[in-house]
Amino acid sequence: RSSAPSPAAGARSAAASPAPELAPPADVGAALRGASRPPLPRGVDPALEIAAQLEEEAASRERLNALHARFGENAARERVQRVRSLDRAEQRSKRLEAEQKRQKAEEDLARAEECRRRAARRAASEQRAKREAEQQEVERRFIENARRDADRTAGRQYA
Repeated sequence: RSSAPSPAAGARSAAASPAPELAPPADVGAALRGASRPPLPRGVDPALEIAAQLEEEAASRERLNALHARFGENAARERVQRVRSLDRAEQRSKRLEAEQKRQKAEEDLARAEECRRRAARRAASEQRAKREAEQQEVERRFIENARRDADRTAGRQYA
């Protein structure tokens, strides 16, 4: 016989030992709302998981109460206000920085636009000067040719 299992035997062994399945989430409502909690492995009791979470929350509340008893609730409020104030100051500075960047960008844009206008005026002026120079050259040649023709004509008349 061969040592490889037959396909039928493989199917029987797969049916005999089911693949590990995941239990439904403890809080179906939270799962529907999109709460991201890893699924519990099969065999873990959701009630025990919830109890552990409640114990953690109670311990957190106890730590908070102990801090309030030690330092006073007002100190905690002041700390929170100080952090919020720092956050507001940071947001204000970010707004001011963004406003300064916007103003600088506007100034740069205005400078660039003025530079483009000057360049366009300069180019138009150069083209106009070139046209005028060409026109003057054409007129000069015309006058020179007319003078030559007049000199030739006058030379023939007096010759």
